[in-house]
Amino acid sequence: MIELQNYTPFPHMTFEKYGVYGALFDVIVFRGTFRLKGSGLLADLAEDQRPLVMADEYHDDPQTSSLKFETA
Repeated sequence: MIELQNYTPFPHMTFEKYGVYGALFDVIVFRGTFRLKGSGLLADLAEDQRPLVMADEYHDDPQTSSLKFETA
């Protein structure tokens, strides 16, 4: 397992994943939350960084409602 020191404001996680033909990969995941300008361009980092989403979250029943947060 890899060790990571995160000096950014972004939430993160690391894990190992087996790929095709049994190859083992080290995976690093970061999530950045930004505020958008009116024109749709990136502005500053948001003060509150949203956490990683470990499973899809729905507004109500997953069979009948829309996705609220996608796994990230």
